[in-house]
Amino acid sequence: MRNFTDNKPLLQNIQNNDIKEIKRILIDNIFFLQGNREEINKAIRYALDKSDFRFDENKDLEVSNINDKERCFSEEQFNLGENYSEERYNVLVDLYNEVYANKEYIYENEPATDKNKVAKIVAVAVGVGITVYILYRILD
Repeated sequence: MRNFTDNKPLLQNIQNNDIKEIKRILIDNIFFLQGNREEINKAIRYALDKSDFRFDENKDLEVSNINDKERCFSEEQFNLGENYSEERYNVLVDLYNEVYANKEYIYENEPATDKNKVAKIVAVAVGVGITVYILYRILD
């Protein structure tokens, strides 16, 4: 099991008080910590205590289809760029645990007993996160 203190970029950006990067890395941290709410909350408390990072007041932002959890996850992740509220962040953690935490990916040309499933899930999730971040930066 990973600890939030294993995420060196998070610790470095908290030390540097780079709020924009702290916010971005806290989103990636959901994947890094594989949805472990206890460690995620420790990371948030650490960021709140050791930097100027603060959550925004929650605003209602629409999600097009709450029944499609993967799409909902992507939209809420994007919405964090508009409103980085604690409520929205917690929804993102919940969605991660519903959608990605126990999901098994089977690839046609790989055996189902592949031991790198978690690494592949994290790689896909980080790719989605980077894509959303790039879109956010472009639209910002």
